Amino acid sequence: MDKVAEIKSNSQLLKESEIKSTDEIKENPVCLSILEGVKEIPLLTLGNFSSIIGKAKSRKTFLLTLFLGCMSGLGSLQYKFKKNITGKVVLFDTEQSSWYVQKVVKRVEKLAENNKLFTAYGLRPFAPHKRVELIEEYLYTNKGIKFVAIDGIRDLVRNINSEEEATEIVHRFMKWTHELNIHIITVIHMNKADMSARGHIGTEVQNKSESVISVLKEVGEEFYSKVEHKFARGLDFNDFSFEIIGGLPEVVLKKEDEIKDEPF
Repeated sequence: MDKVAEIKSNSQLLKESEIKSTDEIKENPVCLSILEGVKEIPLLTLGNFSSIIGKAKSRKTFLLTLFLGCMSGLGSLQYKFKKNITGKVVLFDTEQSSWYVQKVVKRVEKLAENNKLFTAYGLRPFAPHKRVELIEEYLYTNKGIKFVAIDGIRDLVRNINSEEEATEIVHRFMKWTHELNIHIITVIHMNKADMSARGHIGTEVQNKSESVISVLKEVGEEFYSKVEHKFARGLDFNDFSFEIIGGLPEVVLKKEDEIKDEPF
């Protein structure tokens, strides 16, 4: 895609980038919503990227698993998540061994009832630049992809405090999501000392994310993780918690969220 852009003049590129008040521009389609009883809150949309942040062992990957299970499934999941669009779902894991990645795959398949939309790749053996190359080639050569998870973005750069590398990888995310009309969700670690995402890469990703979702272990409740909508360009959802039962993440429903029948 960049090669095509390089042969165009700046005036051509600007002309193509002009946005007029008379243009018919449709709102970005929602791919995943949060359910609060009968209320549906748009969370993740095509053409954008979002991030999950949390400290070590806060169960960030388990929350990501819930999103993947919903998007790979048939409609809604645990009365809390609803997918609004159907397409291929892919996970690129950059840090875990094959054994751990396979555990995530099995969890997603159980949550999605073995739906065949989901594919996962373990990129741990590769250098950061090679991981980026592999992801980009996959995205541009496979049709029908709608939802992409990258766990985690820190391993796509060599130095988490490099402004140049942070700007470059975030540019890639913006380019991929815009040109391919997909949603990317990535995972970032929080600093130990505060609630900020780690390094310059964390700051840059937070600033450009459509939604920033934090995961923290609840104080005094080590078996529960609390999910908060830290930053959002759209509507906020209410905080909720999940626990691990039989190896799978399960949302702890509040009374107002409980309904007798699946709505979808």
